Amino acid sequence: MTNVFICDDNPDLLNEYIKIVKNYSLMHDNVKLAFSSTDPNCLLDYLKQNEIINGIYFLDIHFPNTKHDGIYYGLKIKEFDSQGKIIFITSHSELSYLALERHSEPFDFIIKDLGIEEIQKKIFEDISIIMDTCIYNSKNNEFISYEVDNHLKKVLLLDLLYIETSPQPHKLIIHTKEYSEEFYGKLATFNNLELGLVKVHRSYVINIHKVVSIDNAYKNIVLENNEVIPLSYKYKKDLKSMIKNLN
Repeated sequence: MTNVFICDDNPDLLNEYIKIVKNYSLMHDNVKLAFSSTDPNCLLDYLKQNEIINGIYFLDIHFPNTKHDGIYYGLKIKEFDSQGKIIFITSHSELSYLALERHSEPFDFIIKDLGIEEIQKKIFEDISIIMDTCIYNSKNNEFISYEVDNHLKKVLLLDLLYIETSPQPHKLIIHTKEYSEEFYGKLATFNNLELGLVKVHRSYVINIHKVVSIDNAYKNIVLENNEVIPLSYKYKKDLKSMIKNLN
């Protein structure tokens, strides 16, 4: 079951978003609205008291009645749910660059000026993308899925090497032992520490089980196929923690 959270300081808009998520839940029994509030601090309190993994969070960016903005709260949410997906719903499209600049790594931005019908379409679309790119377990063999030309494809984690962003906008390239393939997707969808999929660079998610070595400066990773993947400073902590746990 995937938990959805909504936070917007406008009560009327909050109620509209609640209706949208509940309507989605009626059609998909693996998604539920877990918490909603006009106060982002209440959301943080909820996360302190409840262990949430892989939640979906719809947040406003502008909270005039609090000391901080939605980008700050998005970063705080990540401290509790590192694999959570943040989607900002805002009328301040000009603030989107701040979210990227502050490395909050949002899954998407939804602009309020689109109108409620388009917002519903975007919310449905985002939840569906997150849920469709899920992790399956069949006879103890875990695998990930992705879509190419409306066909769902699955790759065993045992065969997955890494996923990188493509030079083509909005596309990724998946690399396995046998092949590489381009598809539409978002890198954040595949960052899953529990499964050994870890983001090591803004353009790369690797399968930790395919790492052969890391240089002493922690700047490059060598995989079992001898490919070298760059390691960014901000992701070293997660990588070191995972390697320690593997040992």
